[in-house]
Amino acid sequence: MNLLKKYLVRIKESRWFDYISNKYVLVTAALLVWLLFFDQNSFMNYASVKYDNFMNHRMIRKLNADIRTTDEKLRELDSDLDSLEKFAREQYFFHKENETVFVVETE
Repeated sequence: MNLLKKYLVRIKESRWFDYISNKYVLVTAALLVWLLFFDQNSFMNYASVKYDNFMNHRMIRKLNADIRTTDEKLRELDSDLDSLEKFAREQYFFHKENETVFVVETE
């Protein structure tokens, strides 16, 4: 117990204790903690919204690339009858009369 008292006296005598124990510093620190973590517009909420926004923009770029790829395939299919037939045979297993289609699935 005596050691604890010596430690507390040593802390109280330090010059930092005067700054930290100032009521304005304590109120400012409490306000900062409140604003950073607990407020409706806290930094944590801001960071979360910012991350969601980043991920949404990333998804938009990916979907726009997919749209461009699909448009290119569609233009190719519209322009050439042979490519349309090839696409129908590969994707939907279409076949001509008197023709047998074997589907081999691999994992």
